[in-house]
Amino acid sequence: RKIMTVCSEELTVIRKCGDSLFLEASLGLIDHAYSLNGDVGRCHFQTDRFTQAPIQHNVNKVFMAMEEWKKPIFTLCLLALRQLVPPEVGALKLSAVVERGLACPQVQVTSFSFLALLCADMMFTDVAGATSARQRFGRCLDHWL
Repeated sequence: RKIMTVCSEELTVIRKCGDSLFLEASLGLIDHAYSLNGDVGRCHFQTDRFTQAPIQHNVNKVFMAMEEWKKPIFTLCLLALRQLVPPEVGALKLSAVVERGLACPQVQVTSFSFLALLCADMMFTDVAGATSARQRFGRCLDHWL
């Protein structure tokens, strides 16, 4: 709920952009996690290091299995992770989503809770740098829009 309250303006913008921003956010995180230097073609076909499954395909499956109200928050989390975690951590988080994407829809949607809790913890924990993380996220969102 805190994400929905604190990031209400960002979520409104994400809702207006629709699924196209999700695609950009997921490809952006793949690019960041696997150091693909903006090669969108490689991002689309990058496979997970652990399952060897296509990342974008499975992240998309997870996204499509979600209830509509969860989709903007999931997109917000993908945008935030690119700014808040180093590449190797991004790859691990994507692996967790991919692994869920290989399962049934009931398991796929658990990716929402997984990413939302992770991002909320990183964005709102009262530690040194939390404010700068929020500012970096705001700049990230501005970049995508």
